[in-house]
Amino acid sequence: MRSRKVKCVDCGFLSVVLGFDLVPEYKSDVRMWYERAYGHDLFGPQECSKKIRSHISQFDLSESLRMMCSRHVWDYLKEDSNTRELCELINQERQCPYFFPYNPGYSPEQHLELKRGQEQRRFLLLTSLIGAAVGAGIALLANWAYTAR
Repeated sequence: MRSRKVKCVDCGFLSVVLGFDLVPEYKSDVRMWYERAYGHDLFGPQECSKKIRSHISQFDLSESLRMMCSRHVWDYLKEDSNTRELCELINQERQCPYFFPYNPGYSPEQHLELKRGQEQRRFLLLTSLIGAAVGAGIALLANWAYTAR
């Protein structure tokens, strides 16, 4: 399947990476508390909000962020990276087989679950159609063989 040209800013796998600047010995305690309180990990990729995406689209990102593609099409950008370069990278059109449209309120992990569900439904539909076609072909052959007697 050929992928179309898309932008990372429109993808659900665009992530903001939080929590790496905490003192290492406190990371495990803070991580455990945060995960219990909010149900997801503080130190991994988080949803890139509509507000941040809007600023990136307009090349108006005033603060430097650690961002990544959760599907690893491109790697982490360090906090000291140029925000203009970050905006250019994320707004660049590319052919990406991993692209999945951004749904506000869903984490990159949840976008992956949505994509897998969509692929599973597509596979089930395809196998159902193939099964129906094979069944119809066998029925036609059986009918032809029965009437040819």
